Amino acid sequence: SLVFRDFPSNKRSQRSGDASTLYQACACNNRISLRNVLHRGVTKDEVMELDNNGMNGLMVACFKGFVDMVHELHNCPYLDINHQDSEGNTALMIASQAGHINTVMYLLNYYPGINTEMKDCRGFTALIKATMTGRSDVVAALLMAGADIDEVDSTRGACAHDWALKTGRFEVIHRLRRLMARPRAEQFCESYVPEWPELKEKVAKATAQKSPAEKFTLRIKNTFGFSFPRDPKDDGVMDHMVRMTTSIHSPLVSTGCRPLCPASPPEMGRRRLTVQELMRKHPHKELEERSPPPLLPGFVSECLHKPRQQAAVLLVFWVKSVQDTFPLSSGSRAESKAAKRERTYKHWKRAQGTRSYFSFLSPNVSFYSSFFLLST
Repeated sequence: SLVFRDFPSNKRSQRSGDASTLYQACACNNRISLRNVLHRGVTKDEVMELDNNGMNGLMVACFKGFVDMVHELHNCPYLDINHQDSEGNTALMIASQAGHINTVMYLLNYYPGINTEMKDCRGFTALIKATMTGRSDVVAALLMAGADIDEVDSTRGACAHDWALKTGRFEVIHRLRRLMARPRAEQFCESYVPEWPELKEKVAKATAQKSPAEKFTLRIKNTFGFSFPRDPKDDGVMDHMVRMTTSIHSPLVSTGCRPLCPASPPEMGRRRLTVQELMRKHPHKELEERSPPPLLPGFVSECLHKPRQQAAVLLVFWVKSVQDTFPLSSGSRAESKAAKRERTYKHWKRAQGTRSYFSFLSPNVSFYSSFFLLST
């Protein structure tokens, strides 16, 4: 059993600020005290202060699910992210076994040098621990970050899939099969085409001419049939909708960010670089050039105080500037200035028409609905 030091409760610690060391601040989930400790400077001995189980402050925060502490410590000097306690557990193993998905994602994305293949005293990796405890989301995150699915433990020589079968974690088995069937996030690649392959077949089937017998059978089925709730079909319309709306060609994504490596999307079993490693790899000027024009606070306040149709037109101009900077497809044809002016005028006329349609709604709903229609 894990033994932790006795500290005051979280609320009392946050009010009094009596956490004077890094370990105490992490164990009490006291963000203010941790910031003060890091601001005054820390030594290696203070950062690596351990409890009776050999756990440092970061490992305690991962065990308890204190995401704020993990966020504050990612730039802490002298911190060994791969430190092992008395049983060989690392911070990633502890967070994975506990099922703290947000903590695991932050460790994988903001802690350079994190090792996903380290083993504890029994030979279990973080992936095997997450599999044995049925943490399907953590399993998917580890695999997409480069964890080896074929790595076996040192006691029984079983991999993550074998341990999922032995422990009866059928949800994890289903998640592993889905990942192995589609190991690459193809929607984050520039070559992704947002089209559903089955759409033409289903449209042709729905619009085909039916015989009187088929029409009568369909009417009987619609009248006396029962519809029961079912899980979405694999690779069906729901999966296509998720891939299409999260792809780099989606307006919801292209107006907010641009990927640094569009030709190398996340893939199962391949290590992904952390944020710090990406910033070292790409110059600051390149990052600024790839960043989309932001929605400034003054622009937002101006839109909110404008009439609805004028605010929608302003947002159309902003979306247009973003799309001109980052075209949705590399092969798009260049537009003349007259064509651009005509397209902008059509957007404005459309905004005028949506005003009467949304007049029965509240101003905010009308405003955002008009923006959604115009931006799509």
